[in-house]
Amino acid sequence: MAGQLFALALPALTEFTSPRAWAFGLIGIHEYLRRLSGDSLANQTRETLTSRLMELFKGRQLDWRWFEEDVTYDNAKLAHALILSGRATGKQAVFERGLQALRWLTGIANLREGSVSVHWQQRILPPRWHTCQL
Repeated sequence: MAGQLFALALPALTEFTSPRAWAFGLIGIHEYLRRLSGDSLANQTRETLTSRLMELFKGRQLDWRWFEEDVTYDNAKLAHALILSGRATGKQAVFERGLQALRWLTGIANLREGSVSVHWQQRILPPRWHTCQL
Protein backbone atom coordinates (compact mmCIF):
# COMPACT_ATOMS: atom_id res chain seq x y z
CA MET A 1 0.00 0.00 0.00
CA ALA A 2 2.78 2.46 0.90
CA GLY A 3 4.52 1.69 -2.40
CA GLN A 4 1.33 2.40 -4.30
CA LEU A 5 0.90 5.75 -2.56
CA PHE A 6 4.53 6.60 -3.31
CA ALA A 7 4.03 5.74 -6.99
CA LEU A 8 0.93 7.94 -7.13
CA ALA A 9 2.83 10.85 -5.57
CA LEU A 10 5.88 10.70 -7.87
CA PRO A 11 4.33 12.50 -10.86
CA ALA A 12 3.38 15.42 -8.62
CA LEU A 13 7.06 15.95 -7.75
CA THR A 14 7.82 16.89 -11.33
CA GLU A 15 5.11 19.56 -11.20
CA PHE A 16 6.73 21.41 -8.29
CA THR A 17 8.78 24.50 -9.07
CA SER A 18 10.61 24.75 -5.75
CA PRO A 19 14.21 23.47 -5.71
CA ARG A 20 13.73 22.48 -2.06
CA ALA A 21 10.69 20.38 -2.97
CA TRP A 22 12.81 18.68 -5.63
CA ALA A 23 15.59 18.10 -3.10
CA PHE A 24 13.32 16.59 -0.45
CA GLY A 25 11.71 14.48 -3.16
CA LEU A 26 15.13 13.23 -4.29
CA ILE A 27 16.06 12.28 -0.75
CA GLY A 28 12.81 10.29 -0.43
CA ILE A 29 13.34 8.65 -3.81
CA HIS A 30 16.86 7.69 -2.77
CA GLU A 31 15.57 5.85 0.29
CA TYR A 32 12.79 4.20 -1.70
CA LEU A 33 15.22 2.99 -4.37
CA ARG A 34 17.49 1.45 -1.75
CA ARG A 35 14.78 -1.22 -1.40
CA LEU A 36 13.18 -1.18 -4.87
CA SER A 37 16.01 -0.21 -7.22
CA GLY A 38 14.22 -1.48 -10.31
CA ASP A 39 11.34 0.99 -10.13
CA SER A 40 11.58 2.75 -13.49
CA LEU A 41 9.22 5.62 -12.57
CA ALA A 42 11.24 6.42 -9.44
CA ASN A 43 14.50 6.24 -11.40
CA GLN A 44 13.09 8.47 -14.14
CA THR A 45 11.81 10.99 -11.58
CA ARG A 46 15.22 11.01 -9.88
CA GLU A 47 16.86 11.74 -13.22
CA THR A 48 14.43 14.57 -13.99
CA LEU A 49 14.77 16.26 -10.59
CA THR A 50 18.54 15.84 -10.52
CA SER A 51 18.79 17.42 -13.97
CA ARG A 52 16.69 20.35 -12.81
CA LEU A 53 18.92 21.00 -9.80
CA MET A 54 22.03 20.74 -11.97
CA GLU A 55 20.49 23.12 -14.51
CA LEU A 56 20.18 25.81 -11.83
CA PHE A 57 23.98 26.02 -11.73
CA LYS A 58 24.44 26.83 -15.40
CA GLY A 59 25.82 30.31 -15.86
CA ARG A 60 26.48 30.88 -12.14
CA GLN A 61 29.27 33.25 -11.20
CA LEU A 62 32.27 31.97 -9.29
CA ASP A 63 31.38 34.20 -6.33
CA TRP A 64 27.82 32.85 -6.11
CA ARG A 65 27.93 29.05 -6.36
CA TRP A 66 24.35 28.43 -5.31
CA PHE A 67 21.12 27.07 -6.77
CA GLU A 68 19.12 30.27 -6.31
CA GLU A 69 19.57 34.00 -5.98
CA ASP A 70 19.16 33.75 -2.21
CA VAL A 71 20.20 31.53 0.67
CA THR A 72 17.29 31.07 3.05
CA TYR A 73 16.23 27.82 4.79
CA ASP A 74 16.95 24.09 4.52
CA ASN A 75 19.88 25.02 2.29
CA ALA A 76 22.00 21.94 2.94
CA LYS A 77 19.21 19.70 1.64
CA LEU A 78 19.83 20.99 -1.88
CA ALA A 79 23.45 19.86 -1.77
CA HIS A 80 22.48 16.68 0.12
CA ALA A 81 20.12 15.65 -2.68
CA LEU A 82 22.80 16.01 -5.34
CA ILE A 83 25.38 14.14 -3.27
CA LEU A 84 22.98 11.21 -2.75
CA SER A 85 21.81 11.15 -6.36
CA GLY A 86 25.30 11.41 -7.78
CA ARG A 87 26.61 8.65 -5.57
CA ALA A 88 23.65 6.35 -6.22
CA THR A 89 23.75 6.76 -10.01
CA GLY A 90 27.53 6.88 -10.36
CA LYS A 91 27.37 10.35 -11.90
CA GLN A 92 30.54 11.96 -10.61
CA ALA A 93 29.63 15.44 -11.91
CA VAL A 94 26.40 15.42 -9.89
CA PHE A 95 28.21 14.18 -6.77
CA GLU A 96 30.95 16.82 -7.17
CA ARG A 97 28.41 19.62 -7.72
CA GLY A 98 26.69 18.63 -4.48
CA LEU A 99 29.99 18.71 -2.59
CA GLN A 100 30.90 22.03 -4.20
CA ALA A 101 27.57 23.54 -3.13
CA LEU A 102 27.97 22.24 0.41
CA ARG A 103 31.50 23.66 0.65
CA TRP A 104 30.27 27.02 -0.60
CA LEU A 105 27.41 27.00 1.91
CA THR A 106 29.68 26.19 4.84
CA GLY A 107 31.96 28.97 3.67
CA ILE A 108 29.26 31.58 4.26
CA ALA A 109 28.11 30.08 7.58
CA ASN A 110 29.63 31.35 10.81
CA LEU A 111 30.12 28.57 13.33
CA ARG A 112 30.62 29.81 16.87
CA GLU A 113 30.70 28.10 20.22
CA GLY A 114 27.15 27.01 20.99
CA SER A 115 25.50 28.57 17.93
CA VAL A 116 25.50 28.75 14.18
CA SER A 117 25.00 32.05 12.41
CA VAL A 118 23.74 31.68 8.87
CA HIS A 119 24.10 34.58 6.54
CA TRP A 120 20.83 34.96 4.71
CA GLN A 121 21.70 36.66 1.46
CA GLN A 122 20.08 37.85 -1.64
CA ARG A 123 22.11 39.16 -4.50
CA ILE A 124 19.84 42.19 -4.76
CA LEU A 125 19.09 43.13 -1.15
CA PRO A 126 21.68 43.88 1.54
CA PRO A 127 22.71 40.78 3.53
CA ARG A 128 21.13 39.99 6.89
CA TRP A 129 22.29 37.67 9.65
CA HIS A 130 20.14 35.19 11.52
CA THR A 131 21.55 33.31 14.50
CA CYS A 132 20.20 30.03 15.80
CA GLN A 133 21.22 28.85 19.25
CA LEU A 134 22.19 25.17 19.35
